[in-house]
Order: sequence, then structure tokens, then C-alpha cells
Amino acid sequence: MQGDEWIKGRYLYFVDNIKVEEGKSPEILLWVTLPMSHRGQSVKIEKIYPEPIELIHDSVNGNEIVLWRETGLENKERVFFYCDFQVLPEKVETKINPRKIVAYQKESTEYKRYIRSEPWLEITPEIIEKATELVDKETNPYFQAKKIFDWVVANMCYEYPDLKERGAKNSFIKLKGDCGEFSVVFAALCRAVGIPARTV
Repeated sequence: MQGDEWIKGRYLYFVDNIKVEEGKSPEILLWVTLPMSHRGQSVKIEKIYPEPIELIHDSVNGNEIVLWRETGLENKERVFFYCDFQVLPEKVETKINPRKIVAYQKESTEYKRYIRSEPWLEITPEIIEKATELVDKETNPYFQAKKIFDWVVANMCYEYPDLKERGAKNSFIKLKGDCGEFSVVFAALCRAVGIPARTV
């Protein structure tokens, strides 16, 4: 979607079934990433409710994070938080000439960061074996990633996962997951053959 019309949006979060034990002072801490302007969209934040205790800038990934802290829950069964915003979709076109891709700077901190195994992006022996099989004798990282992408799309089925089963390791075994799981399986397979990748 693209155009010159701003679209209104709201991120809404409910916390319900609040149980307060006698003599205790419970609190809710909630961190939420705000929608951001970037290539493909412009965003205007209109209202954040209730007033957050902090706005955190994630210097590594560039995210803006709201931190809410809610106390005084003794007589409440449900509380809610929201962020109102407007978004203007913008057309994105990327023209890549795969034949002109330059070699990775393999000694760079950024390269090393995005080829390692980490929680939810586990690089298991099975993932290494499959990624190696998929890229076969292809040496161009663009075409390697394309082979991996095509395999993920052709072989994974959409199914919302149990929260305890999220991550590339589990979703690769089952070949099932939601959009987030498709992306972590793709990224882990890429990393397994030295293609730096991260989810967005």
C-alpha cells in the first residue's frame, strides 16, 4: 500500500486477571517498541497513554522503546496501555545487481555479530547441514540467500506457535511457525553458511 494519505493506528495492550496478594505491592513493567519512520513508511506518534516513566533509545538497533510502570493495583482487575500514531506508507524499490556484490568484511564487529548463534536464532548441526545442502556450489551470497529463502517459503507452513516453542531450532524441526518464525529460520540458515542476517 502506498499513497499520500496518513493512516491512523493504535497499539493497545491489556493486562487483566490481576491478582493481588495481601500485604504485597505488585507492579506491572511493560516495554514496548514504538512504530518508527524508516524506508517504506513515515510515522507520527500522537499519544502515549499512560505517561511512560521512560523513553529508551536502543542505540544498537535504532528502536525507540516505551517503558511503563503501573502500581496501585490493589483495586484493579484490568489495566491498559496504548500508543496512537499515524503512518504514511511509501513505495520501496530495491535494485540489486548480484554480480556486483563485494566481499564481506569478515573481521568487522558487525559481520561477526550477525553470523553467530544466539537465542531464537540457534545455529544447530541440522540447520548447518540443510543450509550447506541448499547453497550447494553457489558462491554468490545473494543467490545463496535466494535459495534459502525459496526453500523456507516452499517448506514451512503457517501456524501460530506456542510461546515456549519459538525460535529457529524448534521451528526448523517442525517446519511450522508464524511470520516471526519464518524469519528466524531464514536468518539462522543464512548465518549457518556465513551470510550475515538479522530479523527486523
